[in-house]
Amino acid sequence: MARRQPQKRKTVIREETQKERSSEKEKIAELRKKKREMEEELDELRGRTAEGKRKCVFAFAVTMLICFGALLGFIRMDAGNFASDVLAPLIADVPIVRNVLPKELQKKTEAEIAAEQVAAQPDTEAAAGTPTSAGTRPGTNAAAQSDTEAAAGTGAQPGTNATAQADTGAAAGTGAPTSAGMQPGTNAATQADTGAAAGTGTPTSAGAQPGTNTAVQADTEAAAQAEAEAALADYVDTYSQMKPKDAAGVFDNMMPDETDLVVKILENLSPDQRAAILAKMSVSNAAELTVRMEK
Repeated sequence: MARRQPQKRKTVIREETQKERSSEKEKIAELRKKKREMEEELDELRGRTAEGKRKCVFAFAVTMLICFGALLGFIRMDAGNFASDVLAPLIADVPIVRNVLPKELQKKTEAEIAAEQVAAQPDTEAAAGTPTSAGTRPGTNAAAQSDTEAAAGTGAQPGTNATAQADTGAAAGTGAPTSAGMQPGTNAATQADTGAAAGTGTPTSAGAQPGTNTAVQADTEAAAQAEAEAALADYVDTYSQMKPKDAAGVFDNMMPDETDLVVKILENLSPDQRAAILAKMSVSNAAELTVRMEK
């Protein structure tokens, strides 16, 4: 009996201890619950509800977007020459990233230039290897050849205009000599005039060469040259009004595909403008242009 009493006491003590611990845990849980409730009440009083937090996050995101857009616009306008002086030397030739710069400051990498050249070669080869239409001689106009074949079907001389030969035949019907010596490839209007002259007895110009009209060809060449000179003058006027940095960026992008055009523009600028632009260009491009202008 004496031994059983200490054991019962220990058992009772353990049970009481467990009850105390469980009651303490319950009290702690209740205190934590009350703490959360009090924090929620404080958040409501301070405006820190879940909806308020969402609004804060949304406002922060909108603010960041506005700041990013303003920074992008600042770079695109090259305000304070920040894009041309600071960013262009660093990211002008970096794919994707360079899109934040103005187009005139963006540069193509050597790999991209090589890829464009490789892609252009199949098109050139396809154009060079395109077969001519059946029966058509290379370098001839299909419409002109069809007219020639139509004239041949009516018995006309190859390369002559059927209408002109009809006029010649009409002249022959009046007793005028036909144009038996008409050369292939002569101008239809010339032959018609020849037939008319034969009908009236007017001598033809025996020394005139059949073919194209030299006066018309000279006028065409003069018009083309005048148009090219006007376009070059417009380029010169445009680049002379640009900032040297901007013009240098454009010329760097035009190299090496449009080197000849760049040389012509620089040669027509004043020495001061030319020097300012070359100073802002890359060293390799400036050296190449200088050598080309010396030739």
